[in-house]
Amino acid sequence: MLCKGSSGGEVDLAVSLGRVIDQPRRSTRDEVVHHLVTGSPGGEAEAAAILNNFDVAVVQHEYGIYGGPDGNQVLAILERLTVPVIVILHTVLVAPTPHQREVLERVVAMADAVVTMTPTARRRLFEGYKVDRDRVALIPHGAPDNRSPERQAPAGSRPTILTWGLLGPGKGVEWAIDALVELRDLDPAPRYLVVGETHPKVVEREGETYRHSLMARADAAGVGHLVEFEGQYLDV
Repeated sequence: MLCKGSSGGEVDLAVSLGRVIDQPRRSTRDEVVHHLVTGSPGGEAEAAAILNNFDVAVVQHEYGIYGGPDGNQVLAILERLTVPVIVILHTVLVAPTPHQREVLERVVAMADAVVTMTPTARRRLFEGYKVDRDRVALIPHGAPDNRSPERQAPAGSRPTILTWGLLGPGKGVEWAIDALVELRDLDPAPRYLVVGETHPKVVEREGETYRHSLMARADAAGVGHLVEFEGQYLDV
């Protein structure tokens, strides 16, 4: 994610995207300004040059996204950046290998600010890694519970369960579908919304096979009518 802002009393942000992919391909999305192909020679320098044209670089860190052992390709990009860098940590391992620990510690050291998305991740980072605590902030992943006990649900409305974000194995969507079997006799029946695109790495490996397997699982369990898949991001 790359950000350009305007000076003045109010902040007007223009946000663009740089995507990490394994195979060269074109994007139909106007906001995508660059593709980093993980195995492309010189790709790190090119990506850094693009990032340095913006005011801020927001780097999503996940070991499996970038090329190289434990995704250490990202280090060669961070080393070349001259703009402020915010790193969002998606995975903080409890028992990393020595190289995984080294990669994450170097990522944090080169960032101007680091964001963890859960208190658990922040605690793991402080207890298991050599990092500057002053650089680390917690921004909770998800949405606050703004429900009011005085507010009554509209008549006939259905309880809603929501999974939001990039879709891929390991997030427990299967468990939620299986749990609906125990809830299908409720009146009104709940609905389960699975919202978001399939993870680009999953799409590159197997297309939409995983999403289709979830649909088949729901149908086989007799709860297909309770599960709705929305394969795109929604506005607020």
